[in-house]
Amino acid sequence: MKWFRDLSGSEFGVDENYAIANANEIEAQGWVEITREEAAANVKAAPLTKADKIAAINAERDAELAALIVEYNGARYDADEKSQLRMTAALSLLSVAGDGASQEWIDADNIARSLSANDFAQIGALIARKVTAIMLAARAKKDAVNAEIEGIDSATEARNDKEGANND
Repeated sequence: MKWFRDLSGSEFGVDENYAIANANEIEAQGWVEITREEAAANVKAAPLTKADKIAAINAERDAELAALIVEYNGARYDADEKSQLRMTAALSLLSVAGDGASQEWIDADNIARSLSANDFAQIGALIARKVTAIMLAARAKKDAVNAEIEGIDSATEARNDKEGANND
């Protein structure tokens, strides 16, 4: 691939064999050969669509949830979905085991801790609050994207209405 800039400043690539076979025409057109890097540096990224923006928000939210850690009684606990399922199972087991029962648990720093049903319930409450905060923050970002898009749509509609009125 060879990259060129024409007299209007537009940049484009053509197959190298085409460029060789049509060298005289390219010269006559006033095309100037540029490097691939020059062409890439001048490419403007397409504006993100609503779907792109929402997908980015979802990806950010999912990454936060996957890396979730909560602190309880001076220890840090993994709180991703798999850890939540395991904690729920441990809480269920301890709830039928009776008073004073405990379960060994490895915290996020790989330290074994003895946790009671109440400990698991408290950790679960901390996780629920953090998950809710993450979900609400993502929802607010999505609402902002929707408002931005609606604002653009409203402005476009108003401009079109005005232009239509001017043409009457």
